[in-house]
Amino acid sequence: MATKKTKVRTNLPYIEACNAICSCFTLPKDEGKLPDAEMVQLEAEALSPFEEGTYGCSWELLHENQHEVNYLAVIASEERLAAAPWYPTLKSRHQLGRCRIDVSVLAWVNVLVDKEATLKHGSHFIFLQATDEILLMAVVEGVLKGVHAFSTLETLEDDAVMLRELSRFLALMNVWQLGNISSAYVYAPTPADALAVKALLKEMDIFATIHDVLLPDGMATDWLKQGLAARASAKAKMDVTPQSWRDMAKKLHQKCMIILGGLFLALIWCACATYFILAPMQKEQELETIRAEYKALAPKYNEYLAMRNRLDLISRYQDRSNSALEILRLVCAAKPKGVTFLSLNFQQKNLIKISANAETTADVYAFKEALEKAFAVDPNAEPPSLRPPAIPEIVRFVEDRKTGLQRIDVDIKFELVEEEA
Repeated sequence: MATKKTKVRTNLPYIEACNAICSCFTLPKDEGKLPDAEMVQLEAEALSPFEEGTYGCSWELLHENQHEVNYLAVIASEERLAAAPWYPTLKSRHQLGRCRIDVSVLAWVNVLVDKEATLKHGSHFIFLQATDEILLMAVVEGVLKGVHAFSTLETLEDDAVMLRELSRFLALMNVWQLGNISSAYVYAPTPADALAVKALLKEMDIFATIHDVLLPDGMATDWLKQGLAARASAKAKMDVTPQSWRDMAKKLHQKCMIILGGLFLALIWCACATYFILAPMQKEQELETIRAEYKALAPKYNEYLAMRNRLDLISRYQDRSNSALEILRLVCAAKPKGVTFLSLNFQQKNLIKISANAETTADVYAFKEALEKAFAVDPNAEPPSLRPPAIPEIVRFVEDRKTGLQRIDVDIKFELVEEEA
């Protein structure tokens, strides 16, 4: 199965163990629970010889069992961190305080255990000479148990440094109760360096077996990059970034957010100002266009209105449904046999007044119902009637004592319809 290729970063920020204080310590588990993070941080910072606020301190869990937990604490001064090769690049990119700063020893343990499977089992002493530092490590079951580092430059200046540091670390191994280590691995850049270290270890007569691995400077750089990249991919916790750098990065971020917010508000203000300037101009142009169109179409429109009014007038004169004879016909058609007309007064489009005698009350109401049907106008009729709707109303209804007839006065009121101008 093909594996996905990943690009290894060559500028992962880290600090060499020789430029920092690296110390392994153990804390007991309280009822099977891990110690509080603040407690571990205080335990790690207790190893710092620097003034508060001038160093970076971090820790990482190495191993745990039922009773205790092993940690590695790393403390580095800001001065040493500022001397790292990645410092100018991160500073120019304003990334200080945002990038995790790892430590070389954990990257080396990661890659060495991966390269040499036997380191995952048993207890081993590791001597590793890199370009800038020499690491002395005690590894048990693939887990770092102790570390000591010093600069490669120191051994070049004084041959006794190597023997002194080796003796010191081996003595510390006894203090850490790691004296039963019988296997040693020597990683050196040249065969001569490997032979010199093996000779020193054989003179001490501590290790039963000593393995040497040639590790040229180019290969050492590649291995270290691989170890750092693997830890970055695994989201390792170790971060030796000083708090002052974090605060500086936070202030810079807040400043950038304020500037971006100001630019955003300025952009909104400019957009609003532009809109309020250009919108009235655009509306004025649209209004001028409408005025020009109206001015061009006004004479034709006036001619159209005049022609329409004339046509409406002719239609009203030609429509006999609203004439006096037509109204009289409708009234006569609606009159029952028992009703006798006395008078009819017709006001076109306004009012019709009818006076009549009726033999019975039933004739009166039958007359009113017949008038309502006669003067009702169907709004859906085609073509529509020019006569407006009318509503009959009995305004007087009395009995004549002399004749015994019902005297009625009926008003038929037309609904007024406003004419269009």
